[in-house]
Parts: sequence; structure tokens; C-alpha cells
Amino acid sequence: MDPTVCSASGGTPPSAFRARIPARRLAAFHDRLVLRDPRGRTRRRSIVPLADGVEVRGPFEVRRHIVVTRARGVHFADATGDPNPIHREGEVVPGAFLAAQAVSTLEVLLPRVRLESLRVSFVGVSWYGRAARLTLRCSPTPGPGLRAELKAYQDEREVATGVLEGRLEAAEPHLDLPLHRVDTQWLGRVLEFYDALGIDPQAHLQKERGPDLSYPIGFLASLPSGSMVQRFQGDGGVLNRLTLEFDRARLALVGPPEVSVELPQRIRQSFTKILTAVKEGVETAIRGTALVLPRAPKDLLTRPDA
Repeated sequence: MDPTVCSASGGTPPSAFRARIPARRLAAFHDRLVLRDPRGRTRRRSIVPLADGVEVRGPFEVRRHIVVTRARGVHFADATGDPNPIHREGEVVPGAFLAAQAVSTLEVLLPRVRLESLRVSFVGVSWYGRAARLTLRCSPTPGPGLRAELKAYQDEREVATGVLEGRLEAAEPHLDLPLHRVDTQWLGRVLEFYDALGIDPQAHLQKERGPDLSYPIGFLASLPSGSMVQRFQGDGGVLNRLTLEFDRARLALVGPPEVSVELPQRIRQSFTKILTAVKEGVETAIRGTALVLPRAPKDLLTRPDA
């Protein structure tokens, strides 16, 4: 755990986008996290220190440094129901793991930002045991909202790019439930999910106004990958692109979310476009598409020398 804020002294003019990040949220990440202020040496700082944390008032960057071990990858696959052998017996980091890191980073740091969409492309394979660098370049948008441009690298290779967009709400959303209604099995999977990511789950479960017993968006966004592999009858597959829209509906932790995967009539040997959705009853929390290579060639999954 090494939260760092790069900033400088100076004044800051009023801004439509203002979001406080308490110190406990900065400390929720077990891997290295750095907040960088691109305007830190000017009078218009984007990140302003507070007595207990910081306040974001403009464009900023979040930088993560993560080493994904096989144990973490398998733990993540268990939590999200992904039976893909390339993540369990092989050396390949789940693409959904990197996407979940990006989504969960914003969810935990800025719970007032209601995420609306995710577009991510996996342009290279990530391997277990090697350091990954993930950067979110965040810019306020009218509304006020937030746009975060994702870049992920391993060694000197770019492995993922993407965009997250959301809207700043007046207060942190939360969903309180009587404890007897909580599905303890699925709550356990959410806890395993955060453990694999290296994030304190209390950062999601405890909000300013009280307990939040809803499914995290990062967790729900990770479920379709496992369902796709199951539909391919465990043959594996490589996720190439994920495009998801997030609804305002928050699914309560009262039972298993329903993941629907709609395959085309003919599965191509090249990349196949798949429709997906995550819902509970009549409430749909996520809908979108994925581009998947059903059976990756062996040379693609051959780990290069360090």
C-alpha cells in the first residue's frame, strides 16, 4: 500500500467538478497507487490536499503498478466464474482482470461518479509474474461528468487501451438491506473479487450514508467473460474488445445476477461478436458486446522470454 499524491502549491479557481477522496479510499489499494496533478505547478491545481485526503477539481491521472501472480489470477477467475484454462493452467492474465482494475479504481476513489460506459481493447497478452502499469487519464466533462482514458503496459508493450465515462452525482449511491436478505455466497464472491484485485472491499461496502449492499459495477462487468467461455464449452478464448453500457439500476446482493450471452448462429474461427447483459429480474445493470477469438493459436499464448 503506497498511495502517493503528486501536486504543488498554488490557488485553484472554482470548478463545476469537485469530488473529495478521503484518505481511507487512497489507502484501500494494496498495490502502488499514485495520483498525479498535471497542473500541480500552476495556480490552478486539480488536486488540492485536505486535512483527510484530497479534493479533485480538474484533470488528473491515476497510476497503478500491479504484479499479477498466478494465485491472484486464479482467485479472480474463481470469483467471476471463469473456467478458461489459459488463466488457470496457462500463464495468461485474464483481460477482465485489467478491465476490473480500471473500473474498480474509479468506483473506489470516486464513488460519486456513476459510471455509464466502458470501452476497452486488449491489444496484447499480459503474463503472470510481470509488472503491469495502468494509467487512467481523467478529464472533467460537462454535466459535470468524467472521462477516463485507459492505457495499460507490461514490460514495454501496450496491452490494453480504453475509455470510461460517468456522471458526478450529488451524493454517494448506496443500497441498504436487511442482513437476512443478503446472499452470503455471492457476497463471498464479491469479497474474493476484491481480494484478487488487491482492494479493501470495505471501500465499496461502506459509503458515507451507510452500508452499500449492491453489486459493484467492476464485479458485474467481469461476469460475462466467464459465461462466454462456458458457452464455448471450456475451449478457452481470448477477449479482444469489450463495450459495455451501465444502467442506473443497482443490483442488490440478494441473489445471483443473471448473465445472458447471445452467440451468433455461426461461430467464426476468427473474432466473433457476442451480445451480453447482466440483470436481475426486470432490472438490467449492464448491456453490451464483446469481440472474442474462440480458439487462440498456440503462438499467441506462448510466453516470451523475460
